[in-house]
Amino acid sequence: MSTSDPTPSNESRQSSKGLLWLKHALVLGLLLLGWYILDHSGIVDFFVRSEGVESAVKELGAGGPALIVFGIAVAVVITPLPSAPVALAAGALYGMYWGTFYIVLGAQLGATIAFLVARHFRNGVLHPFVSKAETLPLLGNQNTLMATVLVSRILPFLSFDLISYAAGLSILEFNRFFIATLVGIVPMSFLLAHLGMSVREIDGAGVAITLVIVVAMVVAGYLIKRILAARNR
Repeated sequence: MSTSDPTPSNESRQSSKGLLWLKHALVLGLLLLGWYILDHSGIVDFFVRSEGVESAVKELGAGGPALIVFGIAVAVVITPLPSAPVALAAGALYGMYWGTFYIVLGAQLGATIAFLVARHFRNGVLHPFVSKAETLPLLGNQNTLMATVLVSRILPFLSFDLISYAAGLSILEFNRFFIATLVGIVPMSFLLAHLGMSVREIDGAGVAITLVIVVAMVVAGYLIKRILAARNR
């Protein structure tokens, strides 16, 4: 009496792999189609000019904050879209504190979505490529990865969007990513809200406060980086 071999055949494995590639190709195609629609519908212009954002938000009245949060989240997920004009509009319309709150909410939502999208691809078609990096000392350490995300959020010249996607491709746990992002984005959100609030009435004090915040953020990021480097020696 013969028994069937439970091991999947090469043809079966190749078929499954082909379906996986097709699935991700469809997702990529939908993303490109979405970008094409955004570009040709005038929605991209909404993200480019803060005046346009302010006008749209004012028209919504009580629903304005939801548009701010949604706009920032979309700009984070769709990397080419700038989020700064939306954030500046938040500060101009809602002040420094509520503006900061809405910016943090939108950025956190967008970063979470970007992380989960990247994690989906990491666990799927990209796993054979990114799994090799897990053996490296720095890329395989949860504390180091979490600290890297935290520092990157504080430094204003590092891409918020790309860091979110890169974190999703790493082995960093979601809860660590969430906390590091939430803590790290508050200073930059506060800065953008302050800039948006004071852009209409630029004075010496406003410029001085902005410069102090920027310098403090850069110095803080540098010091944290040095401390972490010393601890890893």
